[in-house]
Amino acid sequence: MEAVEKVDSGPIYRKIWMEFNGGELLDELREKQAEATLDLCRNFVDHYPASARGGVPQQEEESFFTRRRPEDSELNPQESFAQQFNLLRVADPERYPAWFQHGITRYVLSIKRMKYLEKKQAHKQIL
Repeated sequence: MEAVEKVDSGPIYRKIWMEFNGGELLDELREKQAEATLDLCRNFVDHYPASARGGVPQQEEESFFTRRRPEDSELNPQESFAQQFNLLRVADPERYPAWFQHGITRYVLSIKRMKYLEKKQAHKQIL
């Protein structure tokens, strides 16, 4: 491994392709990303020193993403739930929860996946 002057510009030692179905919630996305990161680290250590010699120079420009702010999680009550599902599912309920304003009041929404047994019980209650 080596330190480079520019952020996100050093050699790539290994890549992992992560696939998502579009319905994952923030905690599920974070869990998959953490597993992939640990796999990359373990692989590097397990195959060291050969892994340190296998780096490939990056071809693309470095990438930067703006930090999320509370206003990034604002829902629009005039848009449908389906139009805003992605915003709702990736909002951090602790640090930047999804919210909307109605009149002078601000409301916070959160989303949680129901487990299979909870789904069956909810279905029975509806019937």
